[in-house]
Amino acid sequence: MKHILSRKLHAKQICLLTLLAFNACFALMQKNILGSTRNLMLALASAVFAAIMVTLTPCRFKRCLQVALFLLTPAMAFIIVQEYAQYAILTILPMFVTPAGLGNLFLYALILVFLYLVLNRMKYSSSILLLTASIFGAANYFVMMFRTSPIMAPDFASFGTAMDVAGGYVYTLDQSATQAVIYTLSAMCLYLGFDEKKGLRPRFRLGVLAVFLGSFSVFYTQFRTGKYMEKNNLRLNIWAPEKNYASNGSLLSLLISYTYYKVDVPEGYSANKAAEIASRYESDSSADGKHPNVIAVMNEAFSDLEVQAPLKTSEDYMPFIHGLTENVRKGNLYVSVRGTGTATSEFEFLTGNSMAFLPYRCIAYNNYLNAPMVSLTTTLREQGYGANIAVHPGNRDAWNRDVAYPNLGFEVFYDYTYLTDCELIHGHISDKSDYDFLIRQYEEFRSQSDLPFYLFNVTIQNHSPYDAPDRQVEEKIRLLNTNVWKNGTSQYINLIKTSDEQFQRLTEYFEAVDEPTVILLFGDHQPSLSAKKKYCHAGDSLENTVNQHTVPYVIWANYDIGTDTQHDMSVNYLSAWLLDTIQSPMTGYQKFLLDMSQEVPLLTQFAYRGDDGILHEAGEESAYTSVLNEYAILQYNNIFDSKNHLDTFFHLE
Repeated sequence: MKHILSRKLHAKQICLLTLLAFNACFALMQKNILGSTRNLMLALASAVFAAIMVTLTPCRFKRCLQVALFLLTPAMAFIIVQEYAQYAILTILPMFVTPAGLGNLFLYALILVFLYLVLNRMKYSSSILLLTASIFGAANYFVMMFRTSPIMAPDFASFGTAMDVAGGYVYTLDQSATQAVIYTLSAMCLYLGFDEKKGLRPRFRLGVLAVFLGSFSVFYTQFRTGKYMEKNNLRLNIWAPEKNYASNGSLLSLLISYTYYKVDVPEGYSANKAAEIASRYESDSSADGKHPNVIAVMNEAFSDLEVQAPLKTSEDYMPFIHGLTENVRKGNLYVSVRGTGTATSEFEFLTGNSMAFLPYRCIAYNNYLNAPMVSLTTTLREQGYGANIAVHPGNRDAWNRDVAYPNLGFEVFYDYTYLTDCELIHGHISDKSDYDFLIRQYEEFRSQSDLPFYLFNVTIQNHSPYDAPDRQVEEKIRLLNTNVWKNGTSQYINLIKTSDEQFQRLTEYFEAVDEPTVILLFGDHQPSLSAKKKYCHAGDSLENTVNQHTVPYVIWANYDIGTDTQHDMSVNYLSAWLLDTIQSPMTGYQKFLLDMSQEVPLLTQFAYRGDDGILHEAGEESAYTSVLNEYAILQYNNIFDSKNHLDTFFHLE
């Protein structure tokens, strides 16, 4: 013992002590005094245990201990990730003997073996796996906090956009997440504290490689084509994926979500079948119909939270829109995303295609818009509309818009760099400045052309987060039932009041314009209000989930379009409904969509409801399965079957 204590500290031991000190300091970051004390005790206990294992274990046992810890690394990684997911240790341990738990352990073990093949050192392989697992768990924790749904495979396609908005959020860790960090640092200290000589010789590493390749092949075969996943009910609930992340474990659930990335050919699809369905709808002539100015505004996170539960406020936060009763068509709009995924609502609106027939949470702008695609814009251009402008006062490459917009038929795309000397609200360009720019575009175009004007505008003022200290707006409207609603709701409703006021100002401008003009306003999704949702116990009804994916839409005109204040539909039908409102020529596809909106008015990625009023989970068999399959066939032809594309059905004559 005296010899041990008198030894000089090596560099790795200094590193160990530094990590342990950081671990203890991190434990004190918990704001709650009880939680801080508990975490400090946990950190110190972990430090003492690691120090004892590293310094006092007899040399003849150290190698055996190191091998044992190396073999336990997958279990430790699983515990860390599940701790971030709000599990307690006593809840995690029984999962080790379940099919889902074993699947997660096998995946972590595969990663560990791969790292060992590359590094040939147990302590570095284990440490990197634990650090990677902790980063994954933390990322999942924060994504759940900000949008109440976990990371899924399709999210990686929009990583750049996620990074653009990540800086505005406030990042805090609760008790469980703090413990996960402590576990990570403590385990890494323990692993890094061991001496380790050279790893396996080349011939033995070849044996490990064979084991790795064999194990991976067996797993991949079972995962893709075997019955193991189906037999053990290892699947993804697409309307509440957090439930499966709870029961299946985060890593396995992430891998399962990858399988939803593949586009399946609709049942019974053929070019002849698509043509047979399309033959029932004849496209109009581009010379027919009326051609008023068309302005479509998708307002960021614009919604009426009353659809979820009563919201008591000191005054109406949407008085203008609530009060519109003449020359207006409005109602509820059902969307496939919540808290994020703006481009998904854009895609469904502009193209009429539905996310119901595409992989869950994929971003069509990233995955499928690498070539021209028919849209509302191409239909209006074929009628002779001018301008054909897209405006978004954010980054040009967010959601791949700089590629998607030209392929959707837009001739000009203005991003935030074109909106100079703008008013900022909530840290973003305000709706007022956005609409001022819109009006300037109209006036400049009108001074040069007498063609009907078309512009599509995606605002940014109401973008999350809503509880960031440096982005607060004056709360003129007070939230009275704070016990029901989450942090940031007061800020949010005051932003909505501003949007309502600016929409009124926009309509007042065009009310005075002496030519027919139609303005469509709709939200892309409901807001992501900060909530540390424990997704190990998450649960909700399908009806409530639909309510959380409901936003308003308003079609206003400065001439007589009639009045309909209770017409609900999903966003994929909205462009066809807009064309019908202005009595515009329509393609056969848009006529089909108009009929579909009567028969299946709600169709999103996770649910549908027919005209009988019964709500169904996506994929569930019903009396509407046949007509939904027809929709899927036409959409597949539109997006994926370029050789047999029904041009006359998707374009005007």
